[in-house]
Amino acid sequence: MLGQVYVDFDGTIAPSDPTNRVFQRFCSPKWLSLERACQEGRLSARATMAQQVELLRATPGALLSYLDSIDIDPEFAGFVAACRRWDLRVVVVSDGLDRVVEYVLRAANVHLPVFANRLTWTGGERWKLEFPYLREPCAASLGN
Repeated sequence: MLGQVYVDFDGTIAPSDPTNRVFQRFCSPKWLSLERACQEGRLSARATMAQQVELLRATPGALLSYLDSIDIDPEFAGFVAACRRWDLRVVVVSDGLDRVVEYVLRAANVHLPVFANRLTWTGGERWKLEFPYLREPCAASLGN
């Protein structure tokens, strides 16, 4: 392997920003005020995402069913194939939700390593967010 190519998911591989679409569909409108607070620097990205996930109300089945409506960039599979021909490993690094990223990629028949925040179902329609790749010195206070 000559090297690695790191690619973002929301807004890049999946141009429609699936994380925001999930929040739009399954959260109260408060998710938008949290987003504004983050954009204005009043809340860190990590705290914003965790609080938004606390607002998420969907069963795992409803979430996965909704994700069936999300597409990736039609050129992305070709990009991955070209990278592999050049002996480059493609890795998805996202500050989004692992279940969303992994499901949408699998549905598109794209199989890549994914590093993203862990969306964990806690029962019923409730979820929590974990940050398995968190590095405390991150100046941007991202989860990944």
